Amino acid sequence: MPYHTAQGYPVFPRIQLRDGQASASASHARNGNQHRQGTSSGGGVPSVFKTITHSSPPNPAFYSGSMKGAPYDTNKWWINLVLGEGDNPVQTYPYSIKALADSSVLCWPQLGVSGNAQISSFGADWTVSGSRGELTSRAVAASDDLSVTVEWQSGNGVGMRAPLVKGMPFATYQINGITPTLKTIHAVLQVKDNGDGSVVVSLNDQSTWLITSNPAIKWTQSNNTLVGPSGYSGVVRLAHTGSNPENNLRVLQEYSGAYPTGGTAVLRAASPGSATTVTFKFDTEGSGDSLLMLALPHHIDALQGASTVNLAGYRATKGPMTGVIGATWTISESLSSIGFTGPNKIDPALRDRIAAQLKQDVASQTVMDVTDSDPYFFGKGIARLARLALIAEELGESDIQAQVLDTLRGLLDPWFKAQNSDTLVYDQSWSGIVSSKGAQDSGADFGNGWYNDHHFHYGYFAYAAAVLAKNDNNWAGSAGAQFIDTLIQDYASTQRQDSPFPYLRHFDFYDGHSWAAGIVPFADGRNQESTSEAINAYYGAYLYALATGNTQAAQLYNLILTMEARSATRYWHLTTSSAKELYLDGFNQHHAVGILWGSKADYQTFFGTNPEYIFGIQMLPFTPATNLIVHKDWVSDSWSAMESAAQSAAGNGGEGWAQFLYTAYGLIDKNTAANMVVKYKPDGGNSVTNVLYWIATCG
Repeated sequence: MPYHTAQGYPVFPRIQLRDGQASASASHARNGNQHRQGTSSGGGVPSVFKTITHSSPPNPAFYSGSMKGAPYDTNKWWINLVLGEGDNPVQTYPYSIKALADSSVLCWPQLGVSGNAQISSFGADWTVSGSRGELTSRAVAASDDLSVTVEWQSGNGVGMRAPLVKGMPFATYQINGITPTLKTIHAVLQVKDNGDGSVVVSLNDQSTWLITSNPAIKWTQSNNTLVGPSGYSGVVRLAHTGSNPENNLRVLQEYSGAYPTGGTAVLRAASPGSATTVTFKFDTEGSGDSLLMLALPHHIDALQGASTVNLAGYRATKGPMTGVIGATWTISESLSSIGFTGPNKIDPALRDRIAAQLKQDVASQTVMDVTDSDPYFFGKGIARLARLALIAEELGESDIQAQVLDTLRGLLDPWFKAQNSDTLVYDQSWSGIVSSKGAQDSGADFGNGWYNDHHFHYGYFAYAAAVLAKNDNNWAGSAGAQFIDTLIQDYASTQRQDSPFPYLRHFDFYDGHSWAAGIVPFADGRNQESTSEAINAYYGAYLYALATGNTQAAQLYNLILTMEARSATRYWHLTTSSAKELYLDGFNQHHAVGILWGSKADYQTFFGTNPEYIFGIQMLPFTPATNLIVHKDWVSDSWSAMESAAQSAAGNGGEGWAQFLYTAYGLIDKNTAANMVVKYKPDGGNSVTNVLYWIATCG
């Protein structure tokens, strides 16, 4: 495929270093995408954004009903279903599932370790279909916060429907007038009929599956295939019995009546520093009052009053899963109280040093070339200047603050007026703001035109604009405000309906974090590399909402920021004990994950395998919000590996990476960290002033 290297990685390695009480809930709509009411014309997008048509638009064959039409999702966990040939798997946890034109392929992934990766192999444990020729095509029919629904057409309309819900212990297929056919690549050793509409099937890979049907099916076995009656209409469900079939079978049978068809995340926004909740409400059908679902470790950490059940051997890439009884989950979140400044006042021992460094950095760092700069590097540069303006304000250096703010305005003005060389445009095909160069070339601007990393790119703009808006009473209604409002809505729209953008483009409520990769199919599912830049994106949106007086949006973004941070520290930033809890032997000796996919965890980055890259990409750009994810226990537990990486980087031209790691060491020893960071030339999005300030205020 044109968007991949031979290793399956995208050709746009995104990171390079240069030298130098309001409710956010919405009504649930299972008949179609719950944010489908937008327009493909770009309505609501300021005229400065030229409208274009994407060279690789959505394939209409992969959508049905109200899912046809903009705004289209580009970064959701299920996007593989509508990309390329649509035959790459999606991960529902614990299963991986493919949706082919005439069948659904269900896999219980086999987890293993290969080199510096924890991987999941895909096998056709069960292929669910009709008899030959009964199913002719498939399409995505509905999506919501926790699920996507796929429908397969037959000669008489919809012949099969599968609600793919995150955390489902059963794969559920609603059959309509076809011959249900279940085929496995394994040899069938035994089919035991329980006499209640369920059978237990033993396969020669030592797995056991519970298969239920309602109305009950008397299956006919032919070698490795089970065939039901022709013209059948009903529900067929398949569940792997995990590592303890005897116990797990009892649990699965007890809770096999009710099944999920979708789910909504209801967000209760609150003030900074407050406790609040996220409520998962699963839609159910079938019989019985109790729904059985599976939770990830970060859910279990925060579930309130949950009724759990012992199910052994259920795992996702992110670690062991726990059975939870109930169609409503209440997750407690403690909202961040981080604002524009650090969590602590500037350490007096470093104050004069920071002030002197500020003068030096402002003199040398306020000139930027904006004519040939892509959105990512330009964003990093203006965010760097915005940090200097805030530090100047906190130090009482009003003249320096005013100078930097004036520079910021001048640098951003060409972008606001579409007068820079790589203007941002509105893609009416997929519904998003993309760079002109990126729209023409999938590898340009780190894949921006293919919706890769929009939250990383535009989060820097949001942060810089928040600093301007905080200091400019005339910001509201300006061209700059319209431009920035649009960028934030591109990656973090708060509107589920009547918007030219999809709702929260990147964020996954079940996983608790964002997915970065856009409209490129990957066999390993979606991925995210830089948790710290995801944090920066929602932090920027949060600060911008605060600065512009949008309290409700600020509360929502603070909640998303908090959730993103909790997943980042759970799954990417690893202590010795947390790594062993989550990941397999052979991989869990690492102290960080570089790239986390739906079905894989990599100890590497898209741009290299150096440990300083892997650690550093989970830290930059170092703002007050970095305190949410770079914690003392992680740095202390990992410091031997981090220090070794920093020393290696410093000796091999990677001074910016070394500086990042020694900045984090400020949580352990401020004086040593401050003496080390001044030795190195910063990354293009950083400054010595900034890292000294972070060290002086962290903790």
